[in-house]
Amino acid sequence: MNNTITEPPLTQHLADKEFWNRVKQVPIFGYFPCHTQAVEKCVKIVTDASIKVCGEECRDGCIRGKLDARRNLPIFENKCQ
Repeated sequence: MNNTITEPPLTQHLADKEFWNRVKQVPIFGYFPCHTQAVEKCVKIVTDASIKVCGEECRDGCIRGKLDARRNLPIFENKCQ
């Protein structure tokens, strides 16, 4: 078993001084859904788009189109409608 500890790929390109400067800064995070169902829905949409189209721009367009279509669906107040 190999017990060698290696640096994460995310920080390999950073010099030591730059790394420690980033560690000392207070991170600012945007809003991300953290509820399990919301995350699962996003993962499903991205997975479906990845299967249907090729390329980052096409995938982005597919995802945005699907979300816009869902946003424009009528909202019913009961099951009979």
